[in-house]
Amino acid sequence: MPHILYEKRGERTLAVQHRLTEILHLHKAVEVVYVAQGEAAFLTGGETFPLAQGEVSVAFPMCPHAYGGRDPLIAYLLVLELDEVPLLAPVLKGNRPLRPVVRDPDGRIGDLFRRALAAQEADGLYREEIVRGYLQVLLAEILQQMQLEDRPDHDLTTMEKLLLYCNDHYTEPLSLDRLARALGVSRYYISRVFSAKVHMSFPEYINALRVAAAKRLLRETEQSVAAVAEAAGFSGPRVFGRCFEAQTGLSPRAYRKKKKQNG
Repeated sequence: MPHILYEKRGERTLAVQHRLTEILHLHKAVEVVYVAQGEAAFLTGGETFPLAQGEVSVAFPMCPHAYGGRDPLIAYLLVLELDEVPLLAPVLKGNRPLRPVVRDPDGRIGDLFRRALAAQEADGLYREEIVRGYLQVLLAEILQQMQLEDRPDHDLTTMEKLLLYCNDHYTEPLSLDRLARALGVSRYYISRVFSAKVHMSFPEYINALRVAAAKRLLRETEQSVAAVAEAAGFSGPRVFGRCFEAQTGLSPRAYRKKKKQNG
């Protein structure tokens, strides 16, 4: 079982990743990973699917999933809210794939990813419409290669509820008591689920979520370390520094400097 990390999603993510963080999470968005170079693995539904160069994985909404990867790796990551692809939303919400990995034999999917990334970086009055158009076609290209089956309506499991609540609220002060009240279960039961299913304690999990968010902010913004700590949900810079170094082996400043040097 991989370590569980999560970057909170509130908007579209379209980016090149040189390392796929090992994560276990679920959300209401669709998540697509295309391996342009190297090898990775996609974990979902209790199975592990190898991801070779030229292959793409799709995590349908509300399906817990995780990744593993090998260096060197270049992957395209897309996390997309369903309201951005209204024509495909019913398919994504009402179905699940028999196999969540497909190949890109003629390079069309990779080309669409590259075009969408280029459009995202370009200026222009209709930039958003162009990007959204590419992403709509991209998802359609992938879905037509998948065998889908109906996804029956079902109540979320307790683990799914726990993951979803933590993913939505990790930047806020969280405790076992608050989680127990929100979900109507006991503290002991929550601790047991984390131990048996997640293989981490509740505090370890929350700190992992926060460190993952902090890493993204350190890479992508010029916010001060104190501001990053607050935005990620830490109670202060000292606690942030200890947790961050324990998980990454680097201080937040050293991590930012290394990422800038490596491009």
